[in-house]
Amino acid sequence: MNSNERRESKRIALNHPVLMEEVGHYVGERGEILDASVRGMRVRITQSCFHVGQEVNITSLPQQGDIVKLLPFRCRVVWKNAGNLEVGLECLQ
Repeated sequence: MNSNERRESKRIALNHPVLMEEVGHYVGERGEILDASVRGMRVRITQSCFHVGQEVNITSLPQQGDIVKLLPFRCRVVWKNAGNLEVGLECLQ
């Protein structure tokens, strides 16, 4: 592992569209997974409506020709950067 890298696991760059929904609500927000690892991911969102500690369900928004199918799963928001509309998610499942 690179001594400058603070993460425990390698991150893979992605550009995968998703729908994020707050657990218990049925209103979703589009987002894009920018990179992911075994334990979490960084997602760019369209609005800054999520907050740290909030649990969200992530579902794939497949595009024509996609071979990746992201099954629905639950995550927790662990950090938020409202300036560039990005959130860090920890996978709970």
